[in-house]
Amino acid sequence: MNRMMIFVLLMCLALTPSARAKKNVLPDACGDDKAEFHVSVVDDHTQELKAQEGKALLVIVEEGESNHFDLTTRYGIDGTWVGATHGSSYFLVQLAPGEHHLCVSPQKHFGFTGTMREHLISMTPFTAEAGKVYFFGGKESATGTPGQSVYVPPAAGSSAPGQYAHTAGSATLVVDYGFMSEDEGKYRVKVGKLATWTSK
Repeated sequence: MNRMMIFVLLMCLALTPSARAKKNVLPDACGDDKAEFHVSVVDDHTQELKAQEGKALLVIVEEGESNHFDLTTRYGIDGTWVGATHGSSYFLVQLAPGEHHLCVSPQKHFGFTGTMREHLISMTPFTAEAGKVYFFGGKESATGTPGQSVYVPPAAGSSAPGQYAHTAGSATLVVDYGFMSEDEGKYRVKVGKLATWTSK
């Protein structure tokens, strides 16, 4: 094999996605990282925060203050995604009593690298008791300055449409996940919106 063929082979390997981007490895409690959700939120406070007969109720509540990150968060239990939130929203999951493993992972996003997403993954084991209601969720906060979308007009005489370019900022996203008191959980549900989703 001559030097030119070796060079071409090395360049092809360097340009493959596996060589350019680190693959995210999620905990066993999560679902497939390829799964993506489109989340819609509605003002609906008619949901009864009560466990079904023989079940436990888990209320997932996200408090999203950092809108410029446009974060969609996926929640998994025992290896299966059970729903997603976007902004300040919530949803309900009826669970069989017993030990469960809860996972939280942000959905892929144009503004996040694999390393950034890894820092937002959270895992929590817990034991659900029949008849009980549990509140779990995250609270987003951001520091620094976000990037901006800037309109770039087309070149003079061009019939092509203009485009938007995203400028980098120095914002840092922090999300604290955990179980919360009944009082806090009910309040977050009261001021949040019901999240519904479809697979992309």
